[in-house]
Amino acid sequence: MRIAVGVLGVLLPLILVFGDQLAFHEDPFVRGSLSVYYFSGMRDEFVAILASTGIFLLTYKVAERNLDNAASLLAGFCAVLIALFPTGRPSYSATGLTRLQEWLGETSVKVVHIGASAGFLVALAVVSFFFGLREGQRPPRQGPRARILGGRGLAGIGASGRSVSPGRVQRENTRPGVQLDARPALQRNL
Repeated sequence: MRIAVGVLGVLLPLILVFGDQLAFHEDPFVRGSLSVYYFSGMRDEFVAILASTGIFLLTYKVAERNLDNAASLLAGFCAVLIALFPTGRPSYSATGLTRLQEWLGETSVKVVHIGASAGFLVALAVVSFFFGLREGQRPPRQGPRARILGGRGLAGIGASGRSVSPGRVQRENTRPGVQLDARPALQRNL
């Protein structure tokens, strides 16, 4: 689940920008901010991805009591607010006001959106900071899985552009005394 939410977060800008252009051929091609895509044909995708990210952050490890979990809860709450409270309409948009904007006023809704966006980014920065602290205090991984999943292994594979199969990794290992077999690690993860 964490990986899926991370992938959605990375793909959100690409989905909005290119989906808007491919499906709706709307201008401008790249809008001023991701939030402005609320007023495009990609509104549903924008709201769905932010709301699902927010719900995940709200429910993930909700029982734990620590500072980075509190920051995760804040980030989740802010993500849901961002999805529900749109930013101000761009000048080129022909879209009317939402019911919430009509009820509370466009400026008030925009202020909530901007505040929630700032809170979301700050809370994610706090979560990332504490995650980095925890990971820095962990002892280095040992064993064959560490060698396969370690920085040099994945960076080297990614940089060379090679596809990796368990047999290929084992055949290419020519250093004496080092066993590098991906099969046990891959079988455990499947």
